[in-house]
Amino acid sequence: MNAYPGAKRRRANVLALLLLGLAVAATAACSRKRRLPQASGQATAASARPAAASASAPAQSAIAIRNIGSRPVSYALEPWAEGQGRQARLLQPGAIDRFAADRPVVVHYETPAGSRAYSVSPGSSYLFRYSEAEGWDLFVGSHGRSDAPDLGAFVPTPAPVVNAMIERARLGPDDVLFDLGCGDGRIVIEAARRHGCRGVGIELDPALVEQSRQNARAAGVDRLVEFRVQDATKADFTTATVVMLYLLPESNALLRPVLERQLRPGARVLSHNYAIPGWDEKLVEDASLSEGGEMHYVYVYRR
Repeated sequence: MNAYPGAKRRRANVLALLLLGLAVAATAACSRKRRLPQASGQATAASARPAAASASAPAQSAIAIRNIGSRPVSYALEPWAEGQGRQARLLQPGAIDRFAADRPVVVHYETPAGSRAYSVSPGSSYLFRYSEAEGWDLFVGSHGRSDAPDLGAFVPTPAPVVNAMIERARLGPDDVLFDLGCGDGRIVIEAARRHGCRGVGIELDPALVEQSRQNARAAGVDRLVEFRVQDATKADFTTATVVMLYLLPESNALLRPVLERQLRPGARVLSHNYAIPGWDEKLVEDASLSEGGEMHYVYVYRR
């Protein structure tokens, strides 16, 4: 009489184990999805596993993909959901493709090195761009706004590189340092702390600007520095004697005519990792250093 309930429990246990095994296999398959590539000095995407299905689906959020290259990019979107086919897309230079999604989406495209399939996450932005080192590929962006160029995702500059840039800038108390794309304000703050110079950080992300202001207060240099929420390509830095950059190569090329128009003769421009195209005759120093197993480069120019 007791055999039937026991058999029922055993069958339930077996079924539970089978379901668990399927769940583990599905998770492992998802974890093998390739992550976004990392350009030197640029942030990688977070692990892009699909969101777990639930009775109440998450609210949709936009994914933005921008083409900052010089030629159109053909690609296709493939939703994680079963049974939905790929959607072919064509993105012109300078254009942004924006679409709603409630879970990660796979982006398929071709490069000279072969086919790529990467996952992109809701609420995030990405860039198709070309670099000599990596060729055409998809990278993490900083924002999906159409009213401002995407100059590159925020990647904190390592302390040794901050030190090297400040030393090579030859700063004094009469200098005015501008950091275009200042992130958390570390370069502006450290320069003011060491040399008593004035500094201005330009950053499009309001959260980073607020963090920079808090960091300046904590360092006791808030009277010397200021941080502005602004598009660096539209900023007025005519008072600058020193400009710091840690942006993409395309961003340096975009800013070059702005620097030439605004900076006074004798102003110094320092760029982390990427040279400024067309400024070979203005280069007065370049240096390299190793940090965390990665090489970093500092280019020093004089206007």
